[in-house]
Amino acid sequence: MRKAYPDLLPYNFLDWMVIMVMSKHNRFHACATCQHYEVVKSQERTRYHCSRLGYDTRPHYQFNCWQPKENVLKLMEKEQKN
Repeated sequence: MRKAYPDLLPYNFLDWMVIMVMSKHNRFHACATCQHYEVVKSQERTRYHCSRLGYDTRPHYQFNCWQPKENVLKLMEKEQKN
C-alpha cells in the first residue's frame, strides 16, 4: 500500500504550513514549478507526469501537495522581501 505523501519531509510541519498558506494566493503555484513534475518525451507523445501522485498532469494544474523547486522558493523569497 502506498503512503499518501511519502516524501513530505524534509520540511518540518511549520514550513509545510507556510508553503500551503502561501500557495493559496501564489502566482508560482502550479505543477510545472513542483519538484515532482516530470516531462517524459517519447516518439509518440510528450507526457507530463507527477512522480509523487503517479498521475499524468498539465503544467498549469494545481494540487494541494505542491512542493516548489529550489529556484521557485528563491523567487518567492525575493518577491516577499520587495
